[in-house]
Amino acid sequence: MNGLNAIHCFNPGDTVCIGNVGRLKNALSSFLEEGARVKLDFSNVVNIDSIGIQLIIAFTREAKKRSVRIESIEISELAGKAMERIRLNRKIMDESV
Repeated sequence: MNGLNAIHCFNPGDTVCIGNVGRLKNALSSFLEEGARVKLDFSNVVNIDSIGIQLIIAFTREAKKRSVRIESIEISELAGKAMERIRLNRKIMDESV
């Protein structure tokens, strides 16, 4: 499917941490086709660590470099609190525009 026509949806499940970051990185990397559109759904996340947060930052930076548009980001209350503590919500949205 051409990345220009599809919105790729990414939902990591309930955990974004060192134990599954390799698998999640591979999944996110498959969405880095130039001009693609991505929806990030972290609404089920109940466990996120600093490695998981680094993965999100790295993906949004690479997406911007490759003109990948992040259409929306849904986050759970827990993930939102963790991201808000380091002002990651604003950083992601600023980098994805």
